Amino acid sequence: MGSISIADAVRTSATTAVRALEAMKIRVILLTGDTSAAAFAVANQLGIFRLRADLLPEAKMAEITGRTRRGEVVAMIGDGINDASGFE
Repeated sequence: MGSISIADAVRTSATTAVRALEAMKIRVILLTGDTSAAAFAVANQLGIFRLRADLLPEAKMAEITGRTRRGEVVAMIGDGINDASGFE
């Protein structure tokens, strides 16, 4: 049995953005609905060391809500329309 993997290309500007955020002492965490294998591949390309994969949108929302309730300032960057649902 075989398999085929398809992935979006990571933009060069994404790596620059991650490095700039970390230079400002901003913690970068990758929250994704993608599989762990896909998430680790992207995180490795971008130099992101904290990630959670296989998340439904509700789990992403819970992660962000929990962090804001603990007093953390959170900014979210999404790559699709579903990333905007539930956030106002």
